[in-house]
Amino acid sequence: MKSSSVCRPQGWKQRLVCGLAAGGGAVGAFAACFVASTANAQGGKPVVVAAVEDGPSEKPPMVLQNRYFLKRMRPEVNLYGGQVLNEPYSQTWMYGARAGLFLTEAVGVEYTFEKYASKDSADLTALRSIEYEVKDEKTGKATTTHTEPSFTRLKMGHVATLTFAPVYGKVNLLDWVILYSDIYANVGAGALSTSDGSKVVGVLGVGQRFYFAKSYSFRVDAVDHVFSETRENRGVKKKNVRNAWTVGLGFSAFLWE
Repeated sequence: MKSSSVCRPQGWKQRLVCGLAAGGGAVGAFAACFVASTANAQGGKPVVVAAVEDGPSEKPPMVLQNRYFLKRMRPEVNLYGGQVLNEPYSQTWMYGARAGLFLTEAVGVEYTFEKYASKDSADLTALRSIEYEVKDEKTGKATTTHTEPSFTRLKMGHVATLTFAPVYGKVNLLDWVILYSDIYANVGAGALSTSDGSKVVGVLGVGQRFYFAKSYSFRVDAVDHVFSETRENRGVKKKNVRNAWTVGLGFSAFLWE
């Protein structure tokens, strides 16, 4: 049985899609999908293209939908705050700002300025309260001291990242509101100021944005900061690799709608 194309053109892009779908078989269908998706990315209306056989068919038409929220070439500014999750001897919070630009709807670049503030944890306070005597072998004189663990405090960072956002969709929340969202990953490097000096840091993270009003979004980020540090144990210094895991919540504005 021969197949025919069901298409309702509403403009030159839709007429081009219908012509490709009607005359090209598999190649035409592929080209039609490409042209339709291009039209959608530029703000065109949804195009319905369906290949049906002569007679009843159970296959529904394929609908190529527009994106509600466009990011391409729109500068993003973001303010955020969060916490370092795996600091053993301090409670550390972070805050800062980001500036980014999506070169396509899926790929972008971003700069992050981060500032850290910390206070001693309960574990560190308890360790410092334990006192003991140390006797000098030469003089025989004993002095009282306490335990002071060696660890690195974070102070400030500058990071550049590449962002990849392959997943975009929407969620109907209890028939009350539709949330538009994307999921992304980022990787990059930068400089980190710590109590152990300046460090080169690598970052790897994942996050999710929730869009509203076509220019604003809330975003949640989980990021691993990887750098080297020097710790001292009984007078012996040793370098090791440190992972600082952070989670943050931010508010973004996209410019130039």
